[in-house]
Amino acid sequence: MSIPYQKTYDRAVIQELVVWFRERFDRLPQSIQLRPGMVIPDVKVMVRNYFDVVQMHYENPTYGAQVHHLFEVRDCLLAQGFE
Repeated sequence: MSIPYQKTYDRAVIQELVVWFRERFDRLPQSIQLRPGMVIPDVKVMVRNYFDVVQMHYENPTYGAQVHHLFEVRDCLLAQGFE
């Protein structure tokens, strides 16, 4: 389910990502360790703040890393058994 980094993303892929997080938002953990040395202390705040960026700028290469970051968070949650 992992999405490789891209400078821009397809609208359908972004919609699926946003729906995935919205359906699980109330159950998101407080924090996660995304990788060694990178902890997200408040996952809900981070996801909520990224929704606007992801939905408005998915076609803007300037925001490609931020969009991909949300995919990484989803992949990390799935790897930890979060459904």
